Amino acid sequence: MNIKVPKKIKICAHTYDTKFILNLILDDRTDAMVHHRLGYIGVDSTRTGTMRDEAYLHEVFEIINRLWNCQLEHDNMDRLAEGFLVFLQELGITLDWSEIEDA
Repeated sequence: MNIKVPKKIKICAHTYDTKFILNLILDDRTDAMVHHRLGYIGVDSTRTGTMRDEAYLHEVFEIINRLWNCQLEHDNMDRLAEGFLVFLQELGITLDWSEIEDA
């Protein structure tokens, strides 16, 4: 089953746009990023498959960690994202990026 990655995602009272950013990995040395002031999650458009999915989920967990003051270390976002991605895969769920556009 495919689930579309939302163009906008609401977490708590905040809404974040989701968009591709070309060569984010080269320019900022990261697969994805969240910009709280401008309200977006950017994912490197050169990433594909599970690498892209994990990077996106990592940023979602970063937002949750910040807004709910969970005080989890950064490495734990990777662990949570990877674990949740495996959980989705075991349920037969894949992320569909077809509606996400370049920044």
